[in-house]
Amino acid sequence: RLVDALSDYVDLYGAMLKVARRRMRAPYTIFHLAALFAAMAEGFSLQEASGLEHPRFERDEVCERVGSEWTLLGIAVETLIEDFTEPDVPASRPAAGACSAPRELV
Repeated sequence: RLVDALSDYVDLYGAMLKVARRRMRAPYTIFHLAALFAAMAEGFSLQEASGLEHPRFERDEVCERVGSEWTLLGIAVETLIEDFTEPDVPASRPAAGACSAPRELV
């Protein structure tokens, strides 16, 4: 059941990685990434349903068009993307529209 539930997300995340010119780092797969995203999102949903406030943080180091107010879930997703994926383009050619922030958000 879980594999079926995540299969559409696997396809979506694969397309998003392609657009962002990123690829999975070995030994991880897009399914691993989708499973982690789902687990985190469900965990934060349970916290909210329990009445716990979702923490928000100001981040000055991100590019302006992304916005500086981030949720803890957003920061966790960015961290997973940075750790589980890598650029799929030469270093001299950043992805179109990529930010110049230290941790590029694409």
